Amino acid sequence: MSEASTSSTRRLTRKDTSSSKIDDYFEKQTPKQRTTSSISRHTSETSIGSSTGLSSSPASTSINEDGSQTDDGDTTINVSSIDDAETKKAILRDNTPNNGSQISMTPTRRKKRVKCTSELASDDDSNPKSTARRKAKSRAKLGLLPSLPLDILFEIFTHLMPIDVLHLTRTTKAFRTLLLHRSSTGLWKDCLARVPSVPPYPSDMSLPSLVSLAFDIHCQNCGTKNASKCVDFVLRVRLCGKCTKSELSSQKKYDKQDKQDAIILRAVPFSDFEGWGEKFCSKATRDKFLLALSDHEGDRTTFINEYCERNKANAENAVLWHKWYSDQIDERESNLQDVRASRKEFVQDKLKALGYDKEVEYLGNLESRYPSGCSILPNPYIKLLRDHLHVKPAKKLTEKGWSNISAEMVSYISSIREYRIQDARCLILQARRARASQAYISIRLLPEIVKACPANTFIPGVADFLLWDEVNNLIEKPGDEALVSKDFKPIIDGFTSFVAIFRSAIAIDLIELAKKSNIFIRAGTLGSCIAPSLDSSLELLKNLDLAIIVFRCIYYTHHEFNRRWLVDEGILLPGQPIDLATPELREPCMWYPEFLHHPCCTMTRRNWDERRAGEYTYLKIDNLYRDFRRDPWDVKKKLTFDEKASKTVRNLLAACKMDPATTTAARLDQVNRRFVCLKCTFGIKCDGERSVRVWSWRDAVQHSLKIHFGDAQVKWECISLEYTSKACNLEVTERVVRGYLKPEHQKVWKCVACRDRTFEVGRMSWQGLQTHFMHNPTHGDSNAMDGKENERYYKAEGYIARERPPVRMIPMEVEA
Repeated sequence: MSEASTSSTRRLTRKDTSSSKIDDYFEKQTPKQRTTSSISRHTSETSIGSSTGLSSSPASTSINEDGSQTDDGDTTINVSSIDDAETKKAILRDNTPNNGSQISMTPTRRKKRVKCTSELASDDDSNPKSTARRKAKSRAKLGLLPSLPLDILFEIFTHLMPIDVLHLTRTTKAFRTLLLHRSSTGLWKDCLARVPSVPPYPSDMSLPSLVSLAFDIHCQNCGTKNASKCVDFVLRVRLCGKCTKSELSSQKKYDKQDKQDAIILRAVPFSDFEGWGEKFCSKATRDKFLLALSDHEGDRTTFINEYCERNKANAENAVLWHKWYSDQIDERESNLQDVRASRKEFVQDKLKALGYDKEVEYLGNLESRYPSGCSILPNPYIKLLRDHLHVKPAKKLTEKGWSNISAEMVSYISSIREYRIQDARCLILQARRARASQAYISIRLLPEIVKACPANTFIPGVADFLLWDEVNNLIEKPGDEALVSKDFKPIIDGFTSFVAIFRSAIAIDLIELAKKSNIFIRAGTLGSCIAPSLDSSLELLKNLDLAIIVFRCIYYTHHEFNRRWLVDEGILLPGQPIDLATPELREPCMWYPEFLHHPCCTMTRRNWDERRAGEYTYLKIDNLYRDFRRDPWDVKKKLTFDEKASKTVRNLLAACKMDPATTTAARLDQVNRRFVCLKCTFGIKCDGERSVRVWSWRDAVQHSLKIHFGDAQVKWECISLEYTSKACNLEVTERVVRGYLKPEHQKVWKCVACRDRTFEVGRMSWQGLQTHFMHNPTHGDSNAMDGKENERYYKAEGYIARERPPVRMIPMEVEA
């Protein structure tokens, strides 16, 4: 037996085996199932035969008209791809009808093979749900709709909204041809008549185009969805943000002096697209107008005038359409909001029924004070009920829908319960801190406390008071009871001890900071302050009064301090922006006791979480520095030792032959000597012939830092006492000439009663202080101010005087 016949027998045997298995299964079916399975059996045999290259019918091969040969209805031989003519003839000759094949002159499409077995088919047919689903799906098809008579179709279409008819035009070519034909204009008008309050139609615009512009939601250029709010009825375009840049042209690009641009500006419609404050035109409209203008053979002036009149009429009509369109959007948004509110109310009722009344009320309070947020710091992210994934959809919620989302909503509201409990505790602590801050003001104004701790001395602020262990324990105690006056009786008794401990702690931190720079500290032991008193704490602070101990403010709030200082000195008007190049600005270096009373050491900016939570409102200082609050002392974060300034002071002391180990800043102010910068004179000392600029010691330090970058190699010369006296007299004259504030107008006074309060007004002049007492009689008597210093008012120890006016003179040589 040949190899071909063996292979053929093998294939037939395999086919017969498959067919016999199907026959056995078919005989076991019921009559009803047998009818159904016969179809499946035929399909299965066809599939098996196709897969093996055999079929139950004799093999047949067909060659199509386009030169393709089809074998058994499935296998195609593309004869047209064969270039050799003799080969083509041989293939066609071998497949003539005489050879048992037939030639089909019509092209045949490859049949799609259906892979299924009789078992699967019978299972699907026996499943009533599957059968019902297929029947329902088949009933939902509208495949017979195009075959209906036109009068019936048009009767149906007249009951549709314009957007529905527009969607029909995009379904099939037949519908598009029918509905966009001019004879369908009446249908479009009937559909538009169903829309309430629709404005008059533009005369030069087709109704389908108008419907597409007014009712569609897609970008007319790229098809992007959700472009319904980017519509302009003057330009007659709907564009997304991306296409706006490419499809619109700004009016600024056209020059009125250019002839063509002038025509475009006159005849092409321009509009303020989406209220951008700039007018645009459509590039397509512009190009269409220019093309029509170039093709026009008559009078172009008349042609342009006609365009202008048409644009004017269209602009008037566009105003009506804009108003109608905005009303439609507002109405649509209002309807959606009503649906969302109804859905939210449904969810709230369900959650309350499950016992989450307090959580629902808590979420409602958060929404009512949004964006205030909760009182927890830092603010956690709490998803509001209205923003929940299952609450915000604009879709009515049913009982069945609730059963699908109830588990997730219960899990969500359970997490809200934890936040509610924590938030309630934070509100209690917040109220207690506010009460404690009021108690601090009352304690500080007690006569015995004023006598022991005068206002001009260094005492802790209200933010430091709240961190005192005794006060903090009182605030953090369990329970929700509010604090009352009797709770602060132990606080009053220990207040002076707290002040002494606080002063000593700050002094030690500052001394340690100065020691890191190898600065000599005058005799004084830190060990004596283990149990400090008010006097010992002050003595410890006085170790910092040496002139060579200079601290620099490094906190970011110093910019605000500079602004306030310039306003108080009359250099800058209130609200005027600060210029960093202002020559009057000083380097932030300070001596004792300025750095102890520097505002930056006790303030910080209120962050967003604090403002949302409403926390620290009792620490605000908006009258002085907007959006700032009081902050506890922090030496390491806000101050650093200024080594450059310290070395400059050493050089100045060496010039006037004073001991840096004992000379204090107050002593230098008392001596009030004047100095000449030898670097500015190129090393030439005073000789009675050259005019030089003379400086006070504080201004000399500022000059060294700003001009010479704190160079320690800069040498100084101290002029004689005679010329120092002359320089002081010249400065008095220069102060008047340059408009410096008079001494009685300088703001160096503060009110004791306003200190550490939210309405503190800061530094005042003597006249301003009297006016303040007149408006606030409880703070002091404006007619009896003598002898009330440090009781009703005090001098601002942190005041930094303005740099003295520049004085040039010709001093004589200083005798050695």
